[in-house]
Amino acid sequence: MSATPATSAARARRKRPIDTSDTRAAALPLDPARIAFSGSAQLDEPAPATVHVQVLCWPIMATAWASLTQTWTATRVERGDRKPVTGAAAAVTSWIRACAPQLGAPFRDSTAEDSSIAALVTRTPIEIAVVVQDSRKRQNPITTREHPQLEALSGCLSQYSDAARARRRLPCAMLLSRSRGTIIDRQCLKELEHARSMNAETGSLAQMQLHFWEQPKEPLPLELANVIAAAILRHQLDPAGLNPVFEAVLGKLAHPAFPYAMGTRKR
Repeated sequence: MSATPATSAARARRKRPIDTSDTRAAALPLDPARIAFSGSAQLDEPAPATVHVQVLCWPIMATAWASLTQTWTATRVERGDRKPVTGAAAAVTSWIRACAPQLGAPFRDSTAEDSSIAALVTRTPIEIAVVVQDSRKRQNPITTREHPQLEALSGCLSQYSDAARARRRLPCAMLLSRSRGTIIDRQCLKELEHARSMNAETGSLAQMQLHFWEQPKEPLPLELANVIAAAILRHQLDPAGLNPVFEAVLGKLAHPAFPYAMGTRKR
């Protein structure tokens, strides 16, 4: 069984932005060191089972996202791939290119794709929060939320809030996520408000605005977040399988235990 990232009906076309202050573009250029990215992956078969992975990645150095771009660009040049990357860079032949066509583009026809992306994760100075919602491991598969990604997003925000307070870092002012349609996007905005109220004493979510990316070509950090989520989903489905990206993620987790599932840490 193969794992694929959660798809978005809005990804392949432009849509008018949701009319809410949390999704409007910032008036002034935002410091990249204050931008976090959210990625997800989901498996909905065999029905009615659902496995949903949500991740939140944030920089721990001001140059984190610039270093990701520089490393990826250098890899492209080394491999002789100097052409501009498009949204459909190559035929989808791997799970990485299925959710991250730009990141996977330099590794076409390469057996080192997984290990190369794992090296990118290792070299990029970030921390990662992970929540796994696995209905197969629930006594009652009915979740308390309409969509599993909402509960998972709330858990990731809580983990980020705890980490930001413990490390005493300047909080992120923007969280960028792939759009999943107007209804779910609006619900995610409400989930951020709920998480903000639950973590009001830390102040780490006070300035965070949630924005949704609706264009086919995504920023490299957003692709990386979705690759990370897909790698964790693949581990969830096949724990014994070879998974270099997942192994790289383990060294970046903001919380010590994995998986962080269903809102409760496993001891």
